[in-house]
Amino acid sequence: MKSNKTKTYILLAAVAIIWGIIIYKVVQGMKGDLPPPIESVATTAFNEVTLKKRDTFSIKDLPKDPFLGIVYKKEQPKAKFTSITTVPAGDNPYDSFPRVSYDGILKRPGTTNSIYVVKINGKQHLLKLNQEVDSVRLTKANDKTIIVRYKNRTKTISYNETPQ
Repeated sequence: MKSNKTKTYILLAAVAIIWGIIIYKVVQGMKGDLPPPIESVATTAFNEVTLKKRDTFSIKDLPKDPFLGIVYKKEQPKAKFTSITTVPAGDNPYDSFPRVSYDGILKRPGTTNSIYVVKINGKQHLLKLNQEVDSVRLTKANDKTIIVRYKNRTKTISYNETPQ
């Protein structure tokens, strides 16, 4: 039993020494000398800020999906179709054909009904066959071209062709 008491006394002495050191450091820190008051303000020179040029990047089309390993088909350049314009005699030559472009087709699988995305003078319209908007009538259409009629004149427009 005597050994238990000696261990307790040794541990009690170690704890007292550690707490004594901690209290001594705190008292010394509070008693420390204060820095002298600042009497003059020092001027500081500022360096000129230089602007860094912004990093730019571009995204490239990948021929192969890096995760799935799927190889994508390269799109063939689309052939330009010449537009056919017929002007009947007696039509006003100053009445110009509106800017019309063919932007795409909307199809529901299993049906024959299609809706064509046609841009007329900068406004996008969804047209069915023989539907008319701004005096422009969609007469024939397929996946690649549409044929529109404006005041007895006909024009063939291919997919994504820029308006003339």
